[in-house]
Order: sequence, then structure tokens, then C-alpha cells
Amino acid sequence: MRKFLIVTLVVLVAGLTLKKVMADKNDLRAIDKNNNGLWDDIEEAIDKRFGNTKLGDAQRQVARVLQKGMEHPVWKDLEVEYWAAYSCLEIRHGEDDEEVRTFVEVNLVNSPARSRKYIEFYSGASGLVLRPPPASEKDCK
Repeated sequence: MRKFLIVTLVVLVAGLTLKKVMADKNDLRAIDKNNNGLWDDIEEAIDKRFGNTKLGDAQRQVARVLQKGMEHPVWKDLEVEYWAAYSCLEIRHGEDDEEVRTFVEVNLVNSPARSRKYIEFYSGASGLVLRPPPASEKDCK
């Protein structure tokens, strides 16, 4: 009976540990206290770097679409919104400054779970011929 209790206890502890590891593996730490569609850590980074400017708005638009992709990685569902966000960023800033163009990605992919989800989202576009539409101010929201 004692061996049974010890084995049961070990299996229970191992199961709970595995459950926690699996939860941590998929945890995006996606907190959005004000429910505006931006994770708080990303919103804070954008606000700190760009403030309440048109370029900041473009960065927030990019962040929202990437976050949606990381939470529900189905490329075809977000393709139009994705291109609109990056078109807006191009209009508001241009393509010449890599740091500004990749700001959201650098700040968004800040944990192993987020990195995996980011890669999973982009892998949905793998093998597709991607032709972004011409950039237009109407893409900016």
C-alpha cells in the first residue's frame, strides 16, 4: 500500500509539473488591462518611443495585427489587415530605417512562447506568393 501511495504521489507531482511546463510553453503573457487590443508591455514600449504621433499610431496598428496573428495564427484571415498595417507604417515613416520598421517585432518577440507563436504565424505564409498592394493613406487606421 505504501508503494502505491508513493507512486501515486510521484505521478501526480510529475503530471502537475508537466501541465505547468506546457502552460508556460504557450503563455504569451498577453495582458491588456484597458482592452484596446494592445498588450500592455508593447503599448508601453510604443508610447515611450513614439508617443501620441502618427508614427506611433502606425506602430500600434502593426502591433495589433501581429498580436492577432500570434493568438490565432491563420495567415489568410489576417493578410489584408497585415498589408494595410505595414503600408501605413511605410507611408508614415518610409522603409529606410530598419529600427523603426522592425520596432514592434523586436519588442513583441520577447519570450520563448511569443517567439514560437510569431514563427507559427509567419509559417502560414510559407510558400505563398506575397504581393503587397500599393501603400495608401487609407490603410492607416
